[in-house]
Amino acid sequence: MIEKPLILLVNDDGFHASGLKALKSALHPISDLWVVAPHMERSANSHAITIHYPLFVEKLGDQEFAVEGTPVDCVKIAYHKILPRKPDWVVSGINRGANLGIDTLYSGTCAAALEGALYQAKTLAVSLNNHSKASDYTLAADLAKSILFDQKFQNFKGLTINLNVPDSGAIEGIKIVSLGLREEEEPILESIDPRGRAYFWLGGGNGPFNPVAGTDLLEIKNGFATISILKPSLFDEASTRDLITLMSS
Repeated sequence: MIEKPLILLVNDDGFHASGLKALKSALHPISDLWVVAPHMERSANSHAITIHYPLFVEKLGDQEFAVEGTPVDCVKIAYHKILPRKPDWVVSGINRGANLGIDTLYSGTCAAALEGALYQAKTLAVSLNNHSKASDYTLAADLAKSILFDQKFQNFKGLTINLNVPDSGAIEGIKIVSLGLREEEEPILESIDPRGRAYFWLGGGNGPFNPVAGTDLLEIKNGFATISILKPSLFDEASTRDLITLMSS
């Protein structure tokens, strides 16, 4: 009997999010699926972990757990306390809203996948380019499933495949892209609360982007699903080599 691949499913929109439910429906019949997700939305948590408070875990179903913590907390708890063995894939999503360009740095969806990459797992982050709670995640779930079982993507241990899907019933195709650059334009909203105190709200809007060919920001606008490969290390090898050369000259 062939053992089904063990998939750890996590997200940052919370255990009850529609995107996670769509992936669960798509992957459950063809895998040994374990869901370990935040008990509530934890978007834009990036790679944060909880160290000043205890983490409470609630079992909500067969191989399904909600964690009172961040997306990265969920991956850590799953690896060390829940999963029966190391997962073949860590899949994060489907996120409500795209994770393109610089947004990958802030994304809890990408961070959860990158945490799995630190454990040398194959990892996939999936996002849909729509913030509506009424979005249809079927296409994104089908694309994610096809990647997990495509032989071309089986050697990406220690890296994250970042998949972004346009919000439509069809796509022009899939493009392998680099991360685009977004120019900030008044991303912080300012207002006054009922007691007369000024407050600021981050994430008030998305700034314009540079329409550079071959980047995720442009190609998803053109109707393509995009794939960019992320790695957890912030170390810049080329610049380090250049500095060593300069220091030794």
